[in-house]
Amino acid sequence: MEELELRPKVWAFAQAMERVLRANDWKGGWESMDKHEIIGRLYEEMQELREEVLRPRMSINDAQVLKKSVDVANFAMFMADIFGTLPVTAAPQQPAGGSGE
Repeated sequence: MEELELRPKVWAFAQAMERVLRANDWKGGWESMDKHEIIGRLYEEMQELREEVLRPRMSINDAQVLKKSVDVANFAMFMADIFGTLPVTAAPQQPAGGSGE
C-alpha cells in the first residue's frame, strides 16, 4: 500500500489518538475486546460527543470536544483492527510540510 504524507490536521489528530492510547496502556490492549464490546463503547463515546457539541456554544468545552472525538476515533480504529482491515506496514514519520488541509 502506498505511504501517504499526512495532512497537518490528520497528523495532529493521530497524535492526539496516540496520546490517549498511551495514557490508557495500563488497561491493556483492545485486542482482547470483542466486536460487541467495541461497538457498545463506540456508541457510548458517540453519545458523549453528541451531548458535548449540542450544548449551547458558550458552554461547549473545546478540550472535551477533542477528547470525545479522539475516543470515537480510537474505538472505530479498534473495530477495524480486530477485523484485520488495517494494512500496517510501518509507523509513519511526521510530515515535513503536509499536503494541505
